[in-house]
Amino acid sequence: MNQRSRILPAGTGWRIRETLGQLRLLETLRPRRFQAYGCGAAKTGTHSICNIFRRRYRAAHEIDIKRTVELATAYLEGSIPDREIGPLLRRRDWRYWLEMDSSLLNGFLIAPLIRTFPNARFILTVRDPMSWADSLMNHEINRGRPEYWFRFDDLVWEVERFGYTPHDSVLEARGIRPLAAYFNLWARQNREVLNSTPRDQLLILRTEDIPNRLADIAAHVGVPVDTLDAMSASSYAAPQKHALLAKLDPDYVRETEEVYCGELMKVLFPERRSKRPDKRGEREA
Repeated sequence: MNQRSRILPAGTGWRIRETLGQLRLLETLRPRRFQAYGCGAAKTGTHSICNIFRRRYRAAHEIDIKRTVELATAYLEGSIPDREIGPLLRRRDWRYWLEMDSSLLNGFLIAPLIRTFPNARFILTVRDPMSWADSLMNHEINRGRPEYWFRFDDLVWEVERFGYTPHDSVLEARGIRPLAAYFNLWARQNREVLNSTPRDQLLILRTEDIPNRLADIAAHVGVPVDTLDAMSASSYAAPQKHALLAKLDPDYVRETEEVYCGELMKVLFPERRSKRPDKRGEREA
């Protein structure tokens, strides 16, 4: 059973629900206990954030993904005026009436989401740049990408900025983007969320800490911790790992990470930066 069928009934039931949402009747029939968005990057735990709420609350991961990708793409390329993005997000919200809406796309829609839903809560899941890039590379090799993502990917990856260096030959041979593009995307999405979201509305969670911070998650959105599903706090590990990052020159990986992620690492992973060696060529502790 796919994620949409678990939250939205198929066929006639789904059409009824969509009609109720468009008429704004769900607000009366099913009052919302909280409104929250998971806004971390891909492979940081957005599935897990959704799943820990799913047992008791209306939660979905990347719901109505094709239309949402198209909406995010239009927003990023500027083809939707600022005055129109809010009403479109409201109509999407009325249609599904979620309590937890978790998706990497929320990180790119963060500014209009905050303007449109000023009382919503946001959860930013973060992973250190090296393990994140390695995990995302695994994901891209293991799974294809539907065509409706292509324009969005061009925009967020800023494909025209990055070319392959001689150090990227392993990635180029596998059809993977240059390493700099990964670290640039890591910094871009996390910086946008941090710079846009009021601190009292934002909870920052490291991916590996999600199972141990259910109490903080519950407090952040205002629900009892025993209503969250601890067994679902770790989800969707890669079925096959390719270890491409380990095949690159470690000095090149570390130096490229520093160029694109260094300043943000001071905020999100300060203890890791404090362990950096002074001598070039040595791996981090």
